[in-house]
Amino acid sequence: VMDLPFWALNLRTPLTVACEGPEVHPDGAPAWAKATYEFPGQSGSDKPIKFTWSDGGKHFDIVANTKSHEGQPLSQWGLGVLFIGEKGMLAADYGRRQLLPKEGFEGFKAPEPSIPNSIGHWNEWVKACKTGSPTT
Repeated sequence: VMDLPFWALNLRTPLTVACEGPEVHPDGAPAWAKATYEFPGQSGSDKPIKFTWSDGGKHFDIVANTKSHEGQPLSQWGLGVLFIGEKGMLAADYGRRQLLPKEGFEGFKAPEPSIPNSIGHWNEWVKACKTGSPTT
């Protein structure tokens, strides 16, 4: 799901990346990992964009402590992304979006989608391998 913030924020190459997790296992993925990326600011801004990623049940405090519209911690939301801005937050995955805090966005009308629907992660990968076409 890292493509969601890359699309939304037009991210490219990070300036820095730091990661923490258990000792590397020679035959498999780690049980958990947390990474922090820093990207250059946009539109002439000197303020860098901080991007954090977590997997395997260990999350950054903001995710563990932020509640979704249903009152559940976002860490239980499943696979998704939390954008944190100056006026609020946006929780999103490929099929749903929630502006938070809910009361701060009463009556908000979402814009029309601008990214074409995917044929599916694996189907895009296979199509790209077979044809050389780009993925979304």
